[in-house]
Amino acid sequence: MGKRNELFAYNNVKIKLLVEKYNYEFVDIYSPILDLETGKMNETYTVDGAHFSADGYDVYTACVKPVIDGLLNNG
Repeated sequence: MGKRNELFAYNNVKIKLLVEKYNYEFVDIYSPILDLETGKMNETYTVDGAHFSADGYDVYTACVKPVIDGLLNNG
């Protein structure tokens, strides 16, 4: 499981760098689902350590929806 968490963190950083390079909107979904005590995806938000549970999708939606709404209202 440790390598998977390292990969999540690595990918999050790489995505953020690409977003900045191409001037896109970055939506940080990694931080809200991270368990700071374990450094892993919070068990509440996953079914297997990688894929979202229903609660995980609620967090995802709460992160993404305002950004999409803002883009649609300003577009």
